[in-house]
Amino acid sequence: MIDKIIEIINRDRLSTRDRHRFLVHKRAFLFAVLRENGYSLDYIGKLFNRTHATVIHGLNGYDYWTKNKDELFYDDVSEYMDIFGYKKIEIKKSYNLVEDIINCRQFKDVETIKRRIANEVY
Repeated sequence: MIDKIIEIINRDRLSTRDRHRFLVHKRAFLFAVLRENGYSLDYIGKLFNRTHATVIHGLNGYDYWTKNKDELFYDDVSEYMDIFGYKKIEIKKSYNLVEDIINCRQFKDVETIKRRIANEVY
């Protein structure tokens, strides 16, 4: 399992300092997977080029997003959930691409639309 996670970290550039939301979501999910398997905070942080405090913060974010069933979080980590055998959480919400484009006001809204298209939500 650890080899697969290291491969994913390298493939998706998760050890960079990039703080785009979709990368933060992916890191937090992998933090939780590693922590559930008994790895220390320090070891997890070293895998991602982070400190143990960042791992704690990511785990807190993971708890918050899963508790509130954050749709963007689940969109961003759906591939990882498949890889590691987690039960997919389906958020029953329909999206209209044209409506989302019309209501787009900020760059983060464009990023959300791009992620939804990549995850075949529309």
